Amino acid sequence: MNNQSRKWMYERKDYRSCVTRDFIQGVKNFIDFATSQHRFMDVDKIKCPCIRCRNIPYTEVDTVKHHLHKFGFIEEYWFWDQPGETLNDDDNTFFWVDDSNNNFSEGACSYREMVIDAMAPDLNNSNPEEEPNALDKKFFEMLDAADKELWPGCKKVTQLSAVARLLNIKSEYRIPEKSYDAICQLINDVLPKDNNMVGSLYESKKLIQALGLPMEMIDCCRSRCMIYWRQDKDLYRCKFYNADRMKRLYASQSTTASMRWHSENHGHDAGVMCHPSDSEAWKHFNKSHPSFAAEVRNVRLGLSTD
Repeated sequence: MNNQSRKWMYERKDYRSCVTRDFIQGVKNFIDFATSQHRFMDVDKIKCPCIRCRNIPYTEVDTVKHHLHKFGFIEEYWFWDQPGETLNDDDNTFFWVDDSNNNFSEGACSYREMVIDAMAPDLNNSNPEEEPNALDKKFFEMLDAADKELWPGCKKVTQLSAVARLLNIKSEYRIPEKSYDAICQLINDVLPKDNNMVGSLYESKKLIQALGLPMEMIDCCRSRCMIYWRQDKDLYRCKFYNADRMKRLYASQSTTASMRWHSENHGHDAGVMCHPSDSEAWKHFNKSHPSFAAEVRNVRLGLSTD
């Protein structure tokens, strides 16, 4: 399979700006292939290669199809590596790997690889006959959880994948700890008695604590203009807090309206102050500096005390 055979990927629309039949069929072929590579999936989700998602999030298949029809593929994506396509270096062709006979259809291999990527570089390379240290023990426990069936005979979900997904749901929907514990108990009641599901948030965190991500404190500008990171980490003052920042306030329609609001009709009763421009101090400033007040885009700096 070469680039020429996939030129349909970047011929999305015809002269009428309608999505072409070749593109629709090509997207169908891509999705059929991606959904056949189970170890590169997250249950029934695949990575979306559209311009907006750029192969980062796992997304519902219907959403991937919609995104590709609407936004198109990312640039130069001739080789479908994310769904599991491999490259034959001898003749520079692509070929698909039949992954339908794996034990776990959800993608337990991806969770196993996640454990290895997160912990293997830090493992102790000592004599294998020696007793493993605490870090090594955690690593082997995580590998065991990545391979352990949620209940005997379950080929779709592992203990680690179930807990990881449940914690992700908790974070996304801000589920309280007591509600999370109740959900775990309900799942335990529904599953067979000899299941491996955790029973609480504490057990969930204990299971995946070895995969904890490092925390880094990054300073930011008080006005939220920037963060002091990467090439800006050594700066001692905000690089945007100047005239250029004022220009940017007028570059957006939403902020431009707010910047000029003081000079427009507020639509409220006379004598009611809903903005500093209704105050006597503002009006006195306009009388004292008529040339400045004539330009409504000029910005006033006000100090107030309570």
